[in-house]
Amino acid sequence: MDNYEVITKVGSGACGAVYLVRDIKNSRQYALKKVQLDAQKRTRTREALLREARILAQLKHPHIVAYHDSFFADADDLSFMHIVQDYCDGGTLDDKIISMRKTQNYFKEHTIMEWFIQIAMAVQYIHSHKILHRDLKAQNVFMTKSDGVKLGDFGIAKVLDNTLDAAVTCVGTPCYLSPELCQDIPYSSKSDIWALGCLLFELCALKPAFDGNNLISLFYKITKAEYASLPDQFSEEIKRLIAAILIKEADVRPSASAILNMTTVRNYLETFIQDREYLLKQKIITLRAKTGVSSGHNSPTFNKSAKSRREDDLSATVRKSTPVIHSKLMSSLPPLRRSLQPTHSNCPADSAHLADSVHLIPITLLTHKCQLKLVY
Repeated sequence: MDNYEVITKVGSGACGAVYLVRDIKNSRQYALKKVQLDAQKRTRTREALLREARILAQLKHPHIVAYHDSFFADADDLSFMHIVQDYCDGGTLDDKIISMRKTQNYFKEHTIMEWFIQIAMAVQYIHSHKILHRDLKAQNVFMTKSDGVKLGDFGIAKVLDNTLDAAVTCVGTPCYLSPELCQDIPYSSKSDIWALGCLLFELCALKPAFDGNNLISLFYKITKAEYASLPDQFSEEIKRLIAAILIKEADVRPSASAILNMTTVRNYLETFIQDREYLLKQKIITLRAKTGVSSGHNSPTFNKSAKSRREDDLSATVRKSTPVIHSKLMSSLPPLRRSLQPTHSNCPADSAHLADSVHLIPITLLTHKCQLKLVY
């Protein structure tokens, strides 16, 4: 703890607490998760906590809570594991649901879908790295003040040796458990997908998709995939999306990649990219004003190459002059350049170029009505 100054406690539970801390070296604020080791609890053994830290360290995605550091320390004859992560200053998605429930209103559908696609992208990312979350729920989705969404708490996550491997341990929160978990049969990444569908339902209805007076009645409803109807104000499209995810047969249930490629989701995804592109451009314009970087509009070459400059002027100028700042700005965008590929013949060839997540999404991709194909 020598490197961190505790500012305040932001939460606590039976196994530990979370603190807002300041890094003494760089003055940045982080969330420090302090967990007491307990050899009798499988998620709190030294090995389990080291596994969580290793999983977190390899995950680099704008919609996953970023890992920074971890270490063991003793206090009052007890041993604790400390995990330092990004501090999400907007609470959790569960906090949002509870607050909205008190108003007796519902979230707007476009708000729900914007949150949903960010979570779905995070789930797709961890599955592509052969990692199961195994406890996807509203309490483990963290918010920023700008309403950004980050998936966190990988305390019972599991790394599979092969993408098609199946896990056998029954873990997770009861109302989010998949039919295969309720039946105590091996499961795969499709259990996370089921939980994703339960979360989408809960965002709409402000109550769990499955509930019961006891575990037996709850498990019965889950294994039959019997969930209540959504409120009338929600569209048929979102109802069909939930129905397409909450399929009791795991083999038929879509993957995260398939969900992101569904027409309804893809339409919201395009809008999400456009909004992030606009915000990014505004940030770059603001940075230019602060740093005195010229936009180049007075250059003789501007009119001659205006069409091409429309795509790369913002990124090239800032990339050359302020690479560190540019890198930080890029981290706010989802890694979609490498996962979006136009399939329409009228799309410019440059739009199909695959690039790392730190590059700008080309404006041509956003201004041409292309059919987008997700490639993973």
